[in-house]
Amino acid sequence: MRAAAVRVWPKVETFARRELSGSSLAGETSLVWDIWEQTLLSLSNTLRSRLRLRLIRDLDSYLFGAFAHRLREVLRKERTIEFVPSNSELEELKQTQDWSWVAAFENSLQLKAVVDDMDERMREVLYRWAFDEPWDEISEDMGVTTNALKKRFAYHLKKIRNRMLNANKPVSTKG
Repeated sequence: MRAAAVRVWPKVETFARRELSGSSLAGETSLVWDIWEQTLLSLSNTLRSRLRLRLIRDLDSYLFGAFAHRLREVLRKERTIEFVPSNSELEELKQTQDWSWVAAFENSLQLKAVVDDMDERMREVLYRWAFDEPWDEISEDMGVTTNALKKRFAYHLKKIRNRMLNANKPVSTKG
């Protein structure tokens, strides 16, 4: 069998190069080697088997045919999987993608930064106000007037906003 493999290999290599030339697998020598190895192992098992149905009369032809069959199966499967979209299909794909989650994520990160920047008292005001609790009820529990609470809350938000805006500005090297 080894002598047959050595004799058939040049034909197999030429055949494989010709078959792969038009596909995306062109130049995949490792694929050819893998299929060749599988073919040789299969033939080895076939020759050892006592339950062979027929005698192999021409080992070279049998070996080449088995390799060709395996290679064409791989190519057939590869062709059915390969999909190359056209430019118009790529444009349609870009239009169907939803990137709004990026803005929502950035907003949630900014909100988290704002809430983390608040002191405990202002955080409590924010949570209670966010859950539709009336200002007068919140201010009564805090022990301040409604107007004073609203002004303090607005002042803290403005302070945090200015800090965030200044953090995004580039640092000036001019003195």
